Amino acid sequence: MTIITPNLLLEILAVLSALTYIILASKQNYFCWPMSLLSCVIYAWLCYGVQLYLESFLQTFYFIVALYGWYFWKTPANSLNVSYQSVNTNISVSIVLLFAGLILGYFANIYSSAALPYIDSVIFLFSIYATYITALKKIESWLYWIVINSISVFIYFSRGLYITSFLYLLYALLAVQGFMNWRKSWHTQHNIQL
Repeated sequence: MTIITPNLLLEILAVLSALTYIILASKQNYFCWPMSLLSCVIYAWLCYGVQLYLESFLQTFYFIVALYGWYFWKTPANSLNVSYQSVNTNISVSIVLLFAGLILGYFANIYSSAALPYIDSVIFLFSIYATYITALKKIESWLYWIVINSISVFIYFSRGLYITSFLYLLYALLAVQGFMNWRKSWHTQHNIQL
């Protein structure tokens, strides 16, 4: 029998707001950002409580980017079309982020009681980048999210956040849909038949 605790209720609310965010983001609806704000606040609290300190800090970063994205996406003068970035950029950024994540993980392992410091560090840095390029409407952001969310399933499951683990499984699947939606939008912008 599962006991309903305040943390479980918060986790459910965070999951619902996070799902709403990703669905709306995949449709390029700027109301995704307020949902992201709510989810960020709750997850910062929950992650800190289970010693995923970088994940908790990451939620703070997400909160700031959500404010930026909300402003940027809803201002007509700033409206963006989806676009690609070069393969070389993606490869270079990935190598740098992986290397920096391993260094950060080393220090997190030595100087904190962080759970899964190396994985948490790499996911932390890649998530910052993926969030940034999502706000810029780069199609590759969804490819990053597919990988990040798939690894996050394991991270959250290992820390006992089972509902959140399931959320990240859904995120990975929704990221596939987001990629297809944005790719279709790019083709429409450029009058290219699929």
